[in-house]
Amino acid sequence: MRRRDSDLEGQLAELRERNQALRRFVADAAHELVEPLVTLETSAVALGADLVKYGAPDLVVRADSMGKVAARGRLLVDTLLQDAESSERPPELQPIELADVVADALTLLERTIQAVSAEVVVGPMPTITSHAQLLSIVIRNLVANGVKYASPQAKSVQITADRIDTGWRLSVISRGRRIPQADVERVFRRFERGDEKARGRGSGLGLAICARIVERLGGVLGVVPEPGVGNRFFLLLPDARSDTAPG
Repeated sequence: MRRRDSDLEGQLAELRERNQALRRFVADAAHELVEPLVTLETSAVALGADLVKYGAPDLVVRADSMGKVAARGRLLVDTLLQDAESSERPPELQPIELADVVADALTLLERTIQAVSAEVVVGPMPTITSHAQLLSIVIRNLVANGVKYASPQAKSVQITADRIDTGWRLSVISRGRRIPQADVERVFRRFERGDEKARGRGSGLGLAICARIVERLGGVLGVVPEPGVGNRFFLLLPDARSDTAPG
């Protein structure tokens, strides 16, 4: 029994070391990928602006597509990086203005939102105790998905915050094809994306990592199909003494 326990402890220590090495590798790889993706995104935007002057609409569309792909890749890399870094240690929580976090996330998504002429409506936001950078990553993913999958006739996303018994519920509501009830849990699993024909192409990693990040913040990430057309992704964030009502 002692020998078996010793062997198991050795195997567990080896697995922990491999896991830490894998996280470091992911963080290093993400750092290396960010710069070329940012360069590609900004270059595509500049190229599109130049092509407009020469009256080449087909090439403008291609340049715009390049920029969108680069922006999406950068967001995924940022998410992977935050997941790798935050898993090394518990996040340091402090009072933050949720309105500022949302504004920061939307600023980083400005080109993505403008490219499809989408509208993002933000309601009153509270002061909460959480981690601004990690929350920004999650909000950016949810808004980017909402814009990407929104109905062509209703390119709008709504962000709201509601008081609940255990804390706050932050919701990102989009109008588009509803996620089937059978896929509600599945969309948060790695490499699984629900109805592929309805959801389009992608890695299936963004929501899974966001769910992990929200768990580290002490909360829960979920989704419910909205009545009619659309989906409500929500974060249930725990209460804290310093939380104040939306202003």
